[in-house]
Amino acid sequence: MDIETTGIVIREYPKGERDKLIIVLTPEMGKIAVWARGARSQKSPLLSVSQLLSYSRLKLKKNAGAFYLAGGEVINLFFEIRDSIGRLSLSQYFCELSDRASADGLEGGEILSLLLNSLYLLCKGESETRIKAVFELRLMSVIGFRPELSGCAVCGGETDAMYFDMREGRVVCAQCARGGRGAGAYPVNRAAYEAMKYIINADAKKIFSFKLDEESERILSKATEGFMLTQLDINLKTLDFYNKL
Repeated sequence: MDIETTGIVIREYPKGERDKLIIVLTPEMGKIAVWARGARSQKSPLLSVSQLLSYSRLKLKKNAGAFYLAGGEVINLFFEIRDSIGRLSLSQYFCELSDRASADGLEGGEILSLLLNSLYLLCKGESETRIKAVFELRLMSVIGFRPELSGCAVCGGETDAMYFDMREGRVVCAQCARGGRGAGAYPVNRAAYEAMKYIINADAKKIFSFKLDEESERILSKATEGFMLTQLDINLKTLDFYNKL
């Protein structure tokens, strides 16, 4: 069976001397594993379309339940990202998280769109901290871990400082937190809190359309990263590497 699709390579595994197995995120089929025979050869026509971060139009063959890469045309290789160790390591983290969060064979359009938009903005040199926070929180919302941020989970009110309970996925206002209802919750200032609400509610095309001061970005990123790690209970080597830079 011949299949044509678009997709981005989010993981790659060398196999033997010349072959590789690539994990591709597609809009229709979600995450799929694709065999790329001979793709590790410098002369292979599959070299560019099978490398990490390659977003391409792909020609696949399906045989006995397995996908094989037959050809393709590159749409974007995100070259600008590769000029910075910070942006490159962050993009690799996005790919690993997308891999861990995506289900095999299920529609992956929302995650693919989020990943591509994040990579495009990294290429443009926009704030890594803001892009990272948006990616983490929006991805969690897409895969079923949307936090409840409409107001304090106890009284329904809002204060200048809110406390984000990463385990319960909710916020508590400062007054209720002082009453002992926010034990262990992470304090977020008003700007970061409003940004969190915006990220989960905004149209997908506008989720990056906000600005924060540096301190609020730092608070936001710490909150979204902590929420993701708490809810998914995973360790990500690419995230550990990025955070050590």
